[in-house]
Amino acid sequence: MFFVVFPLCNHNLADFGRVTEWQTKCAALERELDRSRTQKQKAETPKPDAFTAGEEDSTARRLQFELVRLNTELAKTRDQLVVTERRLDQALRARARYKELWGRALNEVARLKQEAEANTRQALQRREAEVESWRQRFLRQDDGVNTAHASASAAPQRPPSGEVGQSCSLSQLRSELERLQALQSNRDGEVTAGPSNQTGRLQPNSVNQTQLARLLEERGALLTSGVYEEDDQLILDLDQEIRRLTGQLKPPSPPITA
Repeated sequence: MFFVVFPLCNHNLADFGRVTEWQTKCAALERELDRSRTQKQKAETPKPDAFTAGEEDSTARRLQFELVRLNTELAKTRDQLVVTERRLDQALRARARYKELWGRALNEVARLKQEAEANTRQALQRREAEVESWRQRFLRQDDGVNTAHASASAAPQRPPSGEVGQSCSLSQLRSELERLQALQSNRDGEVTAGPSNQTGRLQPNSVNQTQLARLLEERGALLTSGVYEEDDQLILDLDQEIRRLTGQLKPPSPPITA
C-alpha cells in the first residue's frame, strides 16, 4: 500500500500525525494478519503424529477468531484513515483559499494607496498653480501702482473690488483709496462723477483694457495648464471680473444737465 504525504503547515500538524499513526497501525495489522494466515495454513497442514485431533481443532478455532478480530480492526483503521485524509484535504484547500484572498487584499491595499497618492499630488499641483496665479496677479497690480506713481499723466488704476480683495488687508485698501482720491483731485475735472447714489467711480478705458488683457491672459494660462477647468472657482472669479471690466469699457452716457 502506498500513501501520499502532503507538505503541511503548523495548524495541520496534528492531522498529519494522526494520518501517520493510522498508517503505521494499518501496516502492523496487515503484518499480523499475514502471520495469522501463515499459522493457520501450518495448522491445517496434516502433520503425522504432531497433534491430536482435538488440539488441531482448538488451534484452528483460535486462529479463526484471531483472523476475524484482525480483519475488523483493519476495517476500522481504514475507515479512520479515509476520514483523516478527507479532513486533511479540506484543510489544504482552505489554506490555498486563504492565501488567494490574502493576495487579493494586498493588491487592493496597494491600489488604494496609489490612488490616494495620485489624488494628493493632483491637489498639491492645483494649490501650487493657484498660489502662483495669485502671486503673478499681485505682482502685476504692484507694477501698475508703481507706473501710476512714476507718471502723473497716467490714468489711475481701479481700486480692488470686493471679489478680488479677499486676500488684501484693510490697510492696503485704505491706502489705495486715499491715493486714488488724491490723483483724482489733481486731474481738474477729468473724471466725471456719477449720480449721488452710485458708489463706484468710472475709470479710463485704457486702464480697463490693460487690466482686461491681463485677466484674459491669466485665464488662458490657467486653462492651458490642464489643472483648472471652466467650473473651478478661480476661473469663475476671473470670468466675473472680465465681464465687469467689459461692461465698464462701454462709453458712459452724457451727464444730464438741468
